[in-house]
Amino acid sequence: MTTAHRLALVCALLGSGLLAACNGAISQQAAIEATLTMDALSVVVQSTLAAAPAGLPTLPQQPAPPSATPQPPAPADTPTPEATAAPAIPQAAISENTNCRSGPGTVYDLVYSALAGSQFTIIAGSAVPEYVVIEIPGKPGQTCWLWTRYASLSGDVNSLPKQAPPPTPTPSAGFTVEYNGINSCVGWGIGFKITNNGGLTLKSVKVTVEDTDTSITISDSSNDFDKQLGCTIDTAIPELDPGDKGYAYAYDFAYDPSGHELKGKVTACSEPGLGGQCSTRSVTFEP
Repeated sequence: MTTAHRLALVCALLGSGLLAACNGAISQQAAIEATLTMDALSVVVQSTLAAAPAGLPTLPQQPAPPSATPQPPAPADTPTPEATAAPAIPQAAISENTNCRSGPGTVYDLVYSALAGSQFTIIAGSAVPEYVVIEIPGKPGQTCWLWTRYASLSGDVNSLPKQAPPPTPTPSAGFTVEYNGINSCVGWGIGFKITNNGGLTLKSVKVTVEDTDTSITISDSSNDFDKQLGCTIDTAIPELDPGDKGYAYAYDFAYDPSGHELKGKVTACSEPGLGGQCSTRSVTFEP
C-alpha cells in the first residue's frame, strides 16, 4: 500500500473534522509520488538504451506513397457548327406585262407573256445586259429570256451560270391585220389596219376583198401604207418598220357592202412591187 493510501485510511478514521487537512496532505503526497515515479522511469529507459548492443537492425523506413499520376487536361469542348441556311433561289417579280422570248431581243420569237404581279424562278443569268433566263410556269424544263426593265430581282443572281444567247434568227416578214372600215371615194373601198410584228421593213402591200353575198371581188396594191380619208391622204406612211402601223385599201365596190359577209386577204412584202420576202394574212368580217 502506498503512503497516499495509508494517509487516506487514517483520515477516514479521524473523522470529518480533520477531513480538509487530510485532503491537502493526501494531494501533496500523491504529487511527490508521481514525481518520483517519473524520475525512476526515466532512469530505467536511459539504462536500457545504454545497455543495448550496437548494430541492431533498424526498421526500414516506409516509402512515401507515390504521388498521384498527373492526368492530361480534358479536351476543350469543340463548338458545334451552326447550320447554315440554304441560299434563296433567285426570283423575278414583274411589275408590268413583259414579253419573254426565245432569246435576248425583239428579233427572237415571243415564247411567253409574263403578266404584272407574277413571280418567276430565275435559272440563269445572261451574257446580254438587262435579261435573265426564267422557267416557264407549268412547263418544267422550258425556259425563256425575260427583259428585266419591269422586273424586281431577288436572291444572288450573280451566283447563277451566265447563258449565251442563241443564234439570231433570220428576220422574216410578219404583221397583223384588222378591218378598219369602209372608205368612200368614187365607190366604196375597204380599209385595213396593219401592224408590222416581223423582223423586216414592209415596203409594199396588196389587198383583195371578196363579197361572199354577191361573189364580187375587188383588189388593189400599193408601195406605201398611207392613211386615207375619202379621196385624200390623211397621213403619209411610205413604209413600215418593225413595230410600226399603217393602212391598206381595196377599191372599189359599186355599191355599199354594209351587212354583207366579206373575206379579205392582205399580202405585205419587204421590197417594192411585192418583191422580197412576203407574208399573207386573211380575215373575215361584216361591215
